[in-house]
Amino acid sequence: GAGDVAAGTKILTRARAAAREHGFAGLDNVITDLARTHQVRLGAHRTTVDGDEPLSTRELDVLRLLVDGRTNPEIAELLSISRRTAAAHVSNILRKLDSTSRAGAVSTAHRRGIV
Repeated sequence: GAGDVAAGTKILTRARAAAREHGFAGLDNVITDLARTHQVRLGAHRTTVDGDEPLSTRELDVLRLLVDGRTNPEIAELLSISRRTAAAHVSNILRKLDSTSRAGAVSTAHRRGIV
């Protein structure tokens, strides 16, 4: 019911904030996936990169897969998107994180606490 969603949203929001505060990226991912599965919206679903352009929710999904060392074809398959779309997301992430390589983007994301 609607009351359950409100209570769940509150609990998941607090749990995600605590996970992020303490640097538990894996737990943050699990909480975000749980919220998505149950169609619970947690915040604005965007992450600002040093006050510049934000990463979209999908770009964050792609970034997490980059952290796992996934290739564009693997990203496309896992997210049910085309390879071209996966490549476009990776390019956007590199640009937004001011990186020239996937490894550099992953390193920057870790350093800034995005993942």
